[in-house]
Amino acid sequence: MGHLVPLTLVAAEMVACGNKVTFVISDIQNAPQYLLPHGIEWMQAPHTRPNGPRPKLDNHADILRMVGYDTPQRFKALLCAWRTTLGFLKPDRVICEYAPTAQLAARSLNMPCVCIDNGFSMPPVSDPMPPLRLDQPIDIDALRASEAKALSVINEVMDEVGANRLPRFSSLYEDEVWYRNWTEFNHFGPHSPERHLGQIFGDTGGAEPIWPSGQGKKMFAYVKSDHSFAPEILQAAAAYGFRILAYLPGRKTSVIKELVSTGKIVVSPSPIRLSALRDDVEIGIWQSPTGGVGHSLEKGMRMLFLPSQAEQGLACKAVERSGVPTKIVLSRENWPALFDSLLAMPRMMIGDRWHPADIPHMATLLLAQ
Repeated sequence: MGHLVPLTLVAAEMVACGNKVTFVISDIQNAPQYLLPHGIEWMQAPHTRPNGPRPKLDNHADILRMVGYDTPQRFKALLCAWRTTLGFLKPDRVICEYAPTAQLAARSLNMPCVCIDNGFSMPPVSDPMPPLRLDQPIDIDALRASEAKALSVINEVMDEVGANRLPRFSSLYEDEVWYRNWTEFNHFGPHSPERHLGQIFGDTGGAEPIWPSGQGKKMFAYVKSDHSFAPEILQAAAAYGFRILAYLPGRKTSVIKELVSTGKIVVSPSPIRLSALRDDVEIGIWQSPTGGVGHSLEKGMRMLFLPSQAEQGLACKAVERSGVPTKIVLSRENWPALFDSLLAMPRMMIGDRWHPADIPHMATLLLAQ
């Protein structure tokens, strides 16, 4: 949702200006709700099944090997599927958000390509590329070895399809990029301020927010099922006295029934219309600031983050460094004390410090018009 919703708003602007836009996306579940009203078509993105247990992720090369860059055979299947997709669509321009194989496929077909990013997937180019773990000593040799393995797989397949080899792993991150974020919230620290266009705001669509009846401060939560103790936090928040509206995709029905039985929690079966949240919501619980920080600042919500993977962790640290009212939870804590501490922080809202992205301008930049 943190990707599909804002990109839909940009694509709708492109369509309004007379362009035909097609989305190729990994998760098509919410595509009808968001894309169909704008007449935008969509296709399923190529993907491969995980091959073995999840490896330790220290850099971007490790991520790529996890999703198909571990062997030439698996990567070739992905690259050729993307080449077939792009060959069928014949786009005048390919716009990628965290789609490195689509980038490589576009290059191999000599198609113009530009990236839009929240800051994570297109970090500042370096040798080696920045590590994902900032809480441990950096092993430069290990990072370079990981990149060398991925580069070898990429170039073997690029040779087979008759495309130009990458001279170095970091070449994958040298495409033109525009960031849909504010500079100070970039995962890898402030850089390239002229490339940061601000977060995207607008009508997100979705279900109207309905809160539990009664008295109590309001809390909003959007947490996926891969976070193990999120239900425990919501139970504690209900006991603390919060009235809670939550969207918990993938969570077991039995867990949701237990939460609803408190009488303090409403769990929406579908995404919430975030633009309809009012500024009386005290705390927003998110896994990542990708969409959470913008909506929180728009409404003046304090932010409670529950990161479950490296990208989210880096984004949360960036938001924390900026000084906005934020708490990051990595393990079980004294929940009432945590809520007390967060509620004591001053609320912050969009103002002189942050400005929403100019969506028509962003669309123009991405289309190179």
